Amino acid sequence: MTTAARSTQRFLWGHRDRRGLAPSLQRADVAGDAMRSMRWNARGFTLIELMIVVAIIGVLASIAVPLYANVTARSRIAKAQADIRSLVTAVSMFQSHMSTYPVALANLTAVATNPSGFTAGPFMGSVPTPPSSSWGSAYAYATNANGTFLISAAGDGVTVTAP
Repeated sequence: MTTAARSTQRFLWGHRDRRGLAPSLQRADVAGDAMRSMRWNARGFTLIELMIVVAIIGVLASIAVPLYANVTARSRIAKAQADIRSLVTAVSMFQSHMSTYPVALANLTAVATNPSGFTAGPFMGSVPTPPSSSWGSAYAYATNANGTFLISAAGDGVTVTAP
């Protein structure tokens, strides 16, 4: 094969042969190969890359921590609401059976006998405790002269009352 045919073949098929390049291009091609091999053999991370990752983790943590605190406060409020609803149900059942409201919430856990001699109860297995110590040690219960009652608890900046 002639030299002209070889150069045509290199041009058409993209064949790379350093021998057919000018000396200045051969040096550039060798330098490019050295850079490619150094890039593929490099290992580890630079300090700036590590600092960027730490900064991203810090930003994500600063977003997640307040959200988590808000979720736990909302769960304590939801527990207080559910407890008060179950207490309201038990007090209503006690009132239906006894024709009077209980004197204290502790009366809901005992067997009660109404004026007709029928026994019922306990209306609750145990009186629930508030969600955390910031809510106090027990739910507040009070009866009014007009024949109503109120159960309440306060904590986490919220007061939950029923009915």
